[in-house]
Amino acid sequence: MLISCKECNHKVSDQATTCPNCGFPLRKIKPVVKSKEGFFLKSMNFGCMLFIIFVILGFIIVFKSIWGNVPTQP
Repeated sequence: MLISCKECNHKVSDQATTCPNCGFPLRKIKPVVKSKEGFFLKSMNFGCMLFIIFVILGFIIVFKSIWGNVPTQP
């Protein structure tokens, strides 16, 4: 369907965002809102890495204390 541009009265498609004749915006374009999911996933990845590091360090400390207390034979 064709509509008239409010600026230049040129016939324009109702699907157009701007008038091809004068560039007048025909409808408001919704701004792109960045989701905070990216930040959430980045912080979650960082938290997972810290958790893995602490688990590995815990295993090292536990096994070092177990293996360090094993008596050696003369």
